Amino acid sequence: MKLVRLFSLLLVSLLFSSMAVAACHYKGKDDFTVSFTVTATDEYQSFFLQQGGHGYTLWNTKVRAESSVFTDETLVTGDTYQIRIVSDYRKTNKSSQLSYYRDSGNGWTLIEQKIQSLENGEHNPDVSGGINNIECSESVDPPPFEINVCDYVPNGLQTNVYTTTPAPFGAMQVGGVDNRIYPVNNDPKYSFLTIIQPANLCEYPNGSIGVCSFDASKVHGSLPMPSPDFNGGSRDYNCADDQTCQLNSGYYDEVTIDQNAKLQLTGGHYWIEELEFGEQNAQLEVLAPSIIHYKEIEFDAKNVKINQLGSSHELLFVGHGSDSGIVIPSFDGDDGNYVINAFFYIDPGADNNSNGFIINGSNNQIRGGITAHSIAISGSKNKIYPLSCESQPTPSLSSIEIKPFNYHLTCESDPENIVEVHMFDRDGNLVTGYQPTLVQENGSNLTINFISEANGIAKYRVVTNPTSSIGNYDLKASLTANGQSFEDTEQIKYVPYKFEVDDQYLIAGQNNQITIGVKACSDNGQLINLGYTGSPTASFNYNRPSISPTADDLEFSAVLNDNNRQADLTFKESGHITVQIEDSNFVCDEERCPSEGGSLKGEFDVYSRPWKIAICNVNETSNSANGNPATTTGTPGFMASGDEFSASYIPIIHPDSRGNMNEECSYPQTGNYGLDNGPLELTYSLVYPTSPPQQGVITPTSIPSFDSGNLTQTLSHTWNEVGTIRFQTGATYLTMELDSDIEDIGRFYPKFFRVINTPVWDYPSSQSFAYMNQPFDGVSFDVEALNANGSTVQNYASFVSSLTASFALFEPDFTERFNSPVPNKQWSLSSGRSIGTFEIAESSPTTNCASELCWEKAATAIGYEDGPFNGIGDGVSNISITDEGLPNVDPVAYQSSEENGSDPRLLTTQPDLRFGRVALDSLGSTVNTTLNIPLRVEFWNGGRFVVNSDDDAVSTILGESTSTNNNNIWVEEGQTAETLSFANGGLVNDGESDSITVTHSSQVRQQTQIWLELDNTDNDMPWLRYNWDDDLASDDANGEQDPSSVVTFGIYRGNDRVIFRGEPGLIGQ
Repeated sequence: MKLVRLFSLLLVSLLFSSMAVAACHYKGKDDFTVSFTVTATDEYQSFFLQQGGHGYTLWNTKVRAESSVFTDETLVTGDTYQIRIVSDYRKTNKSSQLSYYRDSGNGWTLIEQKIQSLENGEHNPDVSGGINNIECSESVDPPPFEINVCDYVPNGLQTNVYTTTPAPFGAMQVGGVDNRIYPVNNDPKYSFLTIIQPANLCEYPNGSIGVCSFDASKVHGSLPMPSPDFNGGSRDYNCADDQTCQLNSGYYDEVTIDQNAKLQLTGGHYWIEELEFGEQNAQLEVLAPSIIHYKEIEFDAKNVKINQLGSSHELLFVGHGSDSGIVIPSFDGDDGNYVINAFFYIDPGADNNSNGFIINGSNNQIRGGITAHSIAISGSKNKIYPLSCESQPTPSLSSIEIKPFNYHLTCESDPENIVEVHMFDRDGNLVTGYQPTLVQENGSNLTINFISEANGIAKYRVVTNPTSSIGNYDLKASLTANGQSFEDTEQIKYVPYKFEVDDQYLIAGQNNQITIGVKACSDNGQLINLGYTGSPTASFNYNRPSISPTADDLEFSAVLNDNNRQADLTFKESGHITVQIEDSNFVCDEERCPSEGGSLKGEFDVYSRPWKIAICNVNETSNSANGNPATTTGTPGFMASGDEFSASYIPIIHPDSRGNMNEECSYPQTGNYGLDNGPLELTYSLVYPTSPPQQGVITPTSIPSFDSGNLTQTLSHTWNEVGTIRFQTGATYLTMELDSDIEDIGRFYPKFFRVINTPVWDYPSSQSFAYMNQPFDGVSFDVEALNANGSTVQNYASFVSSLTASFALFEPDFTERFNSPVPNKQWSLSSGRSIGTFEIAESSPTTNCASELCWEKAATAIGYEDGPFNGIGDGVSNISITDEGLPNVDPVAYQSSEENGSDPRLLTTQPDLRFGRVALDSLGSTVNTTLNIPLRVEFWNGGRFVVNSDDDAVSTILGESTSTNNNNIWVEEGQTAETLSFANGGLVNDGESDSITVTHSSQVRQQTQIWLELDNTDNDMPWLRYNWDDDLASDDANGEQDPSSVVTFGIYRGNDRVIFRGEPGLIGQ
């Protein structure tokens, strides 16, 4: 019965992993949906549907001789994907429309569709390694439609052609004039082999203009995306002149949009052989998110508008095949005026003379992103706004603000004659995509021309009319958006002369020198420098945050002359201020001076950021006295993984103004940063261990900004991994990047440990049990490291050995009887879990139970036998792990049995332990003969000693005795007893043996007691001794004795009629 049960459990274990597979059935002439996960390998992987000795491959990763419905050769080794294949059976043509969907972590993407007839009958899956979590249904169950931009266009602009290294192979080349790219951050690192570009191609969010940054080693794991061939439909569709048409998703041969026509997409997947924008003002409008799979797009005329008023994230073009490259043409010197809000993925095989996306025309605008072999721009005034692949919530416009940059001279030219209008959301962030109107109110002295808008800043060129007209003029900006109207008014001030200071981007508290010029317009309208000697004074007012100025926050000192135009300026707070400098004593008396204009004034803006956001007061939440020691392999460790710790984040000023404070956390802080809702960004990197790096999850996942109630931000964190994690602060404030502060936090160690898997007891002498007092050959058991949530950790397996926990074994109820040396340990990573394997291995253990892995008998006494344990009896042992007395560096703890589901310290399999002994029978025979002594190996079954039939062909017991220890009980009168001893012996079978002999070689009748020695060189098995309570026997160290046999020679003579003489002391009496 026991064997049947074990076999059943083994069978369940072996079949469990395939139960889900076995439960799935697919019929080719019915609807079905199959879903599974696959971890990509370098080997061939397939999902085969089998029916008897035949079947077909539904999906595989490499092209082979046998065909497959879908083949995807773009999976990245080591990455895990969700796969779903949907079969929609069409009875009319007895075929199925098959759709292949893939999710690489960014959302579902429809990779390919086919119409194909499948084998009839019921098929079962036969899958290769790495394929798991198979689910099936007898229905059409596609994933919800979504546009997964990030797999196709991960970073705005990039190549999808890589070398075998891999490294980018495609390039971007930009010629022409006044072409501009507006990245979403200040270092986009576009993935290209190279970018051939003018020096002013990229205008960054911080306002700087320069070359576009790229990374010639950067690859995107999702690229290239599969773009298999497809068969478009047989339908043509034409949206005729001046018409508004709606097109539903589906398959099309040729779709054409004519002059002034508007084609509206109702949403979903479109499969189009050729899409043609055939006439001027052809428009494509998106009513719902849409993906256009196409083989060719033709642009034939000017003023094409694609999704002009919609979100770029709602339209994705996916080019298939060598003709899918894009060319926006030139029109004989006329501007193309294309407006495109969309993302493009172009088949890497479409290279259009070594490019994939070409702009030859001028004055075109694209908002979205482009992935292609290469990108080439040769026209002029083209603007590309590469967007993040993740759709951002549409910011709500809250206000607009005129930046007049006073004071101005009437003879100024670019860029001094620029006025800006900034557009903000309610949090003070710039909002892009709008063009306000800027006009002069109450007069016609100004000429105002719009230049451009980028990143929420609209620029205008403003000049006086006539050019010599000085004075203050009213400006008004207005904008209508989303049904709301926004206005702002400001004065632009024209003066005959002025202090000229560039706007300053500073660090709060840092000492700076600024250059102050004195400018004027000559009589003939030329900009000139005036001589100046004096000491202007400064005052300021706040723009951000909206508070009253504190005079002490600004330190300004200037002693100027014609040889020194440097002033000292220190602003001790953060924010945006306007500084006014003035010399009320100025007299313009040099020869070139224009007409007297009173005080010499100037105005400039200061944008001031905190030096850094310091990380301070990192403490364990439950024990605030436990501060972060920032250790890796040193001691002490910090705290347990998964437990909560806190950290304070303080925006501080530059060391120039620190006073007598030496610790950064004691530097003066910039309180304005919180008043202006300054952001806090945290990034993390693993410091220890370095391999394999598993960063884990740090909470909170969303980091709040500072606010007026939290000028210092204190956050509670948890980390679900172990090791040392590096926190790094950062932020972008007023377009400036704050310096980083770095704090290594740790070492975190596991919170809990638990026994897992089945221990392996290495019983001695190939036995299936161990006798008490008999040392084991060894044991191996596994322990898993956990965090405070009881979840697995990975990094612990990579700790240096001296930092990892050691465990020994103990028995809480038999502490004096169970002995265990300290096992060897080896921590390793297995299936994403840190598992320590602990092993005691002795090929030839001593017989000293106290120094070996061994279960001792109870102290020798009458009735001291007990057990058996964990075998055929009712006795149970509780051998468990312990860390007591071991030199562990970090604390060790265990969950409760309720939390773990069982005792986490208890070995899941306990050893079969038996109290054993050897017993000999006594017997007699005639003189001058040899006796075979019956021997039994017995164990205590809880009530009596029984033969241990499991001791079969494992124990060899030899006939070992010492004749001087013999006890001659009786000898024939007048005779000398012969000296007897045991001999021979051999293997014990089924617990019994009669191979030990005693030979009598004389005619002397005698009765002798002989002891079988079990503790000498040949019979070294003292665990089979027993308390025989024999006064004549010699005791060993614990009072046990060897077994004995009483042998009698001369029970009868051969020709006597006396069969037995019942004399006292004979056998059995």
